[in-house]
Amino acid sequence: MVNFKKLLFQDNTGKYVIAQPPNLPVYTMLVGIIGSHIVATGKLHTFFELLFFGAAFLWSYLEIRFGEAGVRRIMGVLVMIGIFVSRLI
Repeated sequence: MVNFKKLLFQDNTGKYVIAQPPNLPVYTMLVGIIGSHIVATGKLHTFFELLFFGAAFLWSYLEIRFGEAGVRRIMGVLVMIGIFVSRLI
């Protein structure tokens, strides 16, 4: 039987990963979200949207490729799917 708790919440060394401080792409995503809500239209709004998209793409790629725990990798996949689906709608 598969131990999902061990699979999802442990890193490569066997330590449990509960929380991790945000990295630079997460802060950049926040700047993009806040900026796009403050500036309603125009080129600056488009810049903030692209800033958010680029940071979200980078963060999700890094989590998929180098995430410490399975939960982080799953979050990376979900964010990657979400940002591409949001561009299609």
